[in-house]
Amino acid sequence: MRVLNDAARMTIPVESSNYCKFWWNQEIQELKNLSCSSHRNWLNAGRPGNGTIYEEKRKAKAAYKLCIKQQQKMEKEGISDSLHDSLLKKSGNNFWKTWKIKFGKCKSNISLKTFDNCKEDNDVTNKFADYFEQACSPNSRMKNSEKLQLFLTRLSDYAGDQVSSQPPVDVEMLDSIISKLHLGKASGIDKLSAEHLRYSHPIVTSILVKLFNLD
Repeated sequence: MRVLNDAARMTIPVESSNYCKFWWNQEIQELKNLSCSSHRNWLNAGRPGNGTIYEEKRKAKAAYKLCIKQQQKMEKEGISDSLHDSLLKKSGNNFWKTWKIKFGKCKSNISLKTFDNCKEDNDVTNKFADYFEQACSPNSRMKNSEKLQLFLTRLSDYAGDQVSSQPPVDVEMLDSIISKLHLGKASGIDKLSAEHLRYSHPIVTSILVKLFNLD
């Protein structure tokens, strides 16, 4: 077994997890080949600073670099929905295995024990608690009390808009809104996410319509 392992290390190349560019495609490869070819022509011509050969080299390199930036941007913008769809179609173990292959493991250089000279996790927690308590405290207790009383007075007399006899929300409208929700987002205080609504039974949409149209 040891001999086989040594042979494998000597013959099979090993690369880091971020070696493969998952956003690379055939279009980028063709632009790269064109850029390299025009660059060689420019070198063979004596590296001119202007003229047709220089312009061809410059435009080919610019098109190659621009295509890389656009492809990277597209992959970053679509990463959330694409990974979520992949998770729905595959098991959790396979999903995270693919994640680690493509992106590697997250390495954090932050040490809580060295945060603001704190040596314990509880000390760090208390530091954050004190900071946010101070940030969320009113600047003037008297002014805060006046605003609170004004709010309670207005709240006691508040009345919502009158609901018309024509239902403002129907099943088709609500279903269209749910289908446009972005996936992979954090849930709110109700612990519901877009996935709950999109993949639920159609009867849930009908129930929501009735709730929205209650008098």
